Amino acid sequence: MQYGSNGVRANCICPGGVDTPMTGGAFATEESRARARRAIPLGRYAQAEDIAEVAVWLLSDASRYVTGQTIPVEGGALVT
Repeated sequence: MQYGSNGVRANCICPGGVDTPMTGGAFATEESRARARRAIPLGRYAQAEDIAEVAVWLLSDASRYVTGQTIPVEGGALVT
């Protein structure tokens, strides 16, 4: 598929809390899981795959008309 001279797209993924080795298991305790159930509408912290799936979608032709967007991937939680 060709896009012409305006083919550059720029989007931003804004993840919420993600359970990764870098977080040092901060989301592994029963207390943290209970906090997620209370604070996050989807009831859990993200896994790296949850964020990666959005990046894959943005890189695919399925998002070819999406640009200039900030996409929150935070399970519905609003961080203020």
